Amino acid sequence: MLAIDVFIVTLRIIHIVTGVIWVGSLFVVVFFVQPSASKLGAAGGPFMSELRRRRFVDVVFIDAVFTVVAGAFLYWHDWHADPGFADWIGSSFGAWLTAGALLAISGLIVAASVTRPTIGRLVSLGKQVAESGGTPPPEKAAQIGALQHRLVVAERVSFSLVLLAVVAMASARYL
Repeated sequence: MLAIDVFIVTLRIIHIVTGVIWVGSLFVVVFFVQPSASKLGAAGGPFMSELRRRRFVDVVFIDAVFTVVAGAFLYWHDWHADPGFADWIGSSFGAWLTAGALLAISGLIVAASVTRPTIGRLVSLGKQVAESGGTPPPEKAAQIGALQHRLVVAERVSFSLVLLAVVAMASARYL
């Protein structure tokens, strides 16, 4: 086996394993964690704080970055197997992998630009509420509710984008 083969196989394993973790984490958050925390109301706060303390969001985000970076190297490698980029993008395989890559990158952008900052604001507001006695005044409660809604929407969008990326990439060879 050539060294380049070992490198590509290693990248492919990293890309697939980290992608599975990323999509699986989003699935659990969207379908189980968020609805459960919402149903618990204020009682869900300590659970969400514990997830934050354990750096769940940071770990998933770093995992997503590894997925995209490994995928970018694989994309570059596969694209250079064709005579030129136009040939690559003109092939069904190249077009579907490109669509999947753009969807995954979009999911990562949503996480970086909406999800992470929103969680940061929620944590900050939660600390302010805890320091002031535990019951938020109406304006803070409204602000928290709006941020929670924004977070739910961002996570659903991110999950949808990444799930579509998986479908596009998994079926690219056969379309």
